[in-house]
Amino acid sequence: LGVAQVTITETGDKPDKVINVLECQGASGAASTFGFQWTINTTTAFTDVEVKISDKSGCPDSTSNSSAHTDSLGTFTAATTTTSLAAPDLLSRIGIPTAACNTGANVTVNVCVIPRDAAGTAISGATMTGTITFDRTVPPTPAAPNVVPGDRALRVSWTAVSGSKLSYRVEATPSDTPTATPVRSNDVTGTSVRLGNLEIGRAYNVVLIAISEGGNLSAPSPIATGTPVEVNDFWRLYQGDGGVEQGGCSTTGLGSLALLAFVPFALRRRRS
Repeated sequence: LGVAQVTITETGDKPDKVINVLECQGASGAASTFGFQWTINTTTAFTDVEVKISDKSGCPDSTSNSSAHTDSLGTFTAATTTTSLAAPDLLSRIGIPTAACNTGANVTVNVCVIPRDAAGTAISGATMTGTITFDRTVPPTPAAPNVVPGDRALRVSWTAVSGSKLSYRVEATPSDTPTATPVRSNDVTGTSVRLGNLEIGRAYNVVLIAISEGGNLSAPSPIATGTPVEVNDFWRLYQGDGGVEQGGCSTTGLGSLALLAFVPFALRRRRS
């Protein structure tokens, strides 16, 4: 009997085949649906296909494993079929109600697609399996990040918190408008990030958030503050003194540009 591996897809909030706490709760903006698709290629006759989900590998029933939580999603007669479940329904069928979404250990949800013969017996060697991870891990609260003022920006660095497969997000909110929508960084796996396009001279409250593999957020870190500055680099000095970009050097308004160009020459003369 030749069979194709079952394919699991996720649509919705975070299509990573990992259920997080908000997806388990079916929270607004975090709804996810899981689809299970299979194709059977066989020269051996089968009568139907049963699809099961379980918190135990192999999807055992209570007779063979009294601690298993296994449920049937139905039987199907087509060799190629798809069925689906929303995340809260999927978890409730293996004994995890919405009230338990944020308590307990992480869970591996096992999906078993079982071709059966006319007697309703599983055909030997034909079961296809797949898994979904239910991530209930909430990362520890990070320590306050280190904030260094930059040119219209803040450079933020931090100490990693304990945990595996974590990422981090930095949020900066104007100190004088704490209800404003924060400026957010992309989620990164490193320990530093640069937040650009900030207002010069305006103080910002900066917090760090740790994120688990499934997208569970830690509590925000204690607040650190920083104020972006303006850096008068070579280009700004040139523009400020009337320099004009013309595809080459301007012949007028050199000001600071001329002075900067002269300094290395003067230093060489003094050393000679």
